[in-house]
Amino acid sequence: MSSPPSKSTKIGYAVAIAFSVIFVLVAFSKFAGTPNPTINFTPSTQTATASPVAAGTVSGASLGAETPASTTGRTGDQLSLNGLSVLVGRIWATDQPSPILGDRTCADIAFRNQSGTPVDISMFDWKLTTPQGLTLDATIGGESLMLPFATVEQGGAATGSVCFATKFANAGTWTLKYKPSIWSNDQLTWTNQ
Repeated sequence: MSSPPSKSTKIGYAVAIAFSVIFVLVAFSKFAGTPNPTINFTPSTQTATASPVAAGTVSGASLGAETPASTTGRTGDQLSLNGLSVLVGRIWATDQPSPILGDRTCADIAFRNQSGTPVDISMFDWKLTTPQGLTLDATIGGESLMLPFATVEQGGAATGSVCFATKFANAGTWTLKYKPSIWSNDQLTWTNQ
């Protein structure tokens, strides 16, 4: 039978837990990015820009009621996959690089479910290919309103940002891909040019 922990061991545990909680709170407050109340979706003539826009409400060129047939487009275009309409507002750089996460490139996303069944969405359904040909998975952190892990019910909508651990530059073609299932080759693709 072991003896109970000493008073100094208990104090050490309490200090370690308190330090961990403080670290997490500081990390979230410092590295969340600068919030902005709306996604400013514009037509596909928009080029990539380097200022942040956090998700909130969809304004400007919002999701239309129609279900487009195309699976490829440019930022600002609404595409559809099996009744799920998806709009990528733009691809942009966060304004505050994180000492932990480094530079981040993000995209503003809006979904409308017209498929007839609930659809699960996740930031991990997204990949970004840089102009140099490097394909990246989404990372946690980078924007205050990240795309939620959620189920979008029939007729429902969701918005958020997806971020990637890379530095954004306006030069070159950035390709953003949405592939919601590992069991299917179905995907949607946007480029910034």
